[in-house]
Amino acid sequence: MSVPPASLFDSIFVGHTLEMAVLNTLEKWMPTYIQEIERQLNLTLGLFPPPRVYSTTNTWHSLPDERLPMCIALSTGTVTRPRYEGDGTISAWWGIGVGVAASANTEENTNLAAKIYGAAVRAILLQQPTLGGMTAGTEWIDESYTEVPVPEDERRTIRAAQVIFQVLVDDVVTRFSGPTTPIEPTDPLGQPGADWPEAETVEVEVRLLPND
Repeated sequence: MSVPPASLFDSIFVGHTLEMAVLNTLEKWMPTYIQEIERQLNLTLGLFPPPRVYSTTNTWHSLPDERLPMCIALSTGTVTRPRYEGDGTISAWWGIGVGVAASANTEENTNLAAKIYGAAVRAILLQQPTLGGMTAGTEWIDESYTEVPVPEDERRTIRAAQVIFQVLVDDVVTRFSGPTTPIEPTDPLGQPGADWPEAETVEVEVRLLPND
């Protein structure tokens, strides 16, 4: 994951960034972990394909067959009080939920698929916990399985695994950073970030306090 250049603001963490880091990690590792689970269960390798879609949509509105299996990641925000560090940085644990919906040729295989995908999500995020260097740690909180409602005229079953985590982000925002004046709304080029020039000279005024 690329690191943005230094700024007067320092890091400003956005929850969507966490969702995308989770999805990118899962998309990268899903084929490897699904195959390992199949191996451990003595199943035919490749029987359960990795998710076709990775999304931040938080509901299962439309799940045509060509979108299944489908993986969704959604951050619920912070789950504990933020921690204030001495250097001004603030860290916090953020909640993140992952859901994978699947449908197979039989109800039994659909049930098995949901549990395999849930196990893969759990193993990936615990064994690849930094999400590409974004987080300082990942903890598994909960795992559940549910049937996804489908229209009555559709003769199929969809089940979903839902896996809940909390992840530690070390640098959410820094209290002692930031510019001293705002930019004018009509001057987008004046944003006081990384493009501001460095000062060529610095004048320092020192005042001596009188002795008591």
